[in-house]
Amino acid sequence: MMADLLGPLDPSILLSSFQQLGRQHPMQTYGYIAEMLKKGAAILQQEQLKRKMGFLPPGEGASNP
Repeated sequence: MMADLLGPLDPSILLSSFQQLGRQHPMQTYGYIAEMLKKGAAILQQEQLKRKMGFLPPGEGASNP
């Protein structure tokens, strides 16, 4: 959605925009970023555990007999 809205932008421009937004609204901006990083870390950890155990939920990976 953001790519559709902003188009292809240089990462330094996006970083500068986030920093400016953070200066104006620090609690909302950095709180949101922290929450998204936590969710991403949790998802990554779940994916790593699945690979270690060799478990794939139904519908993912090879077909069931």
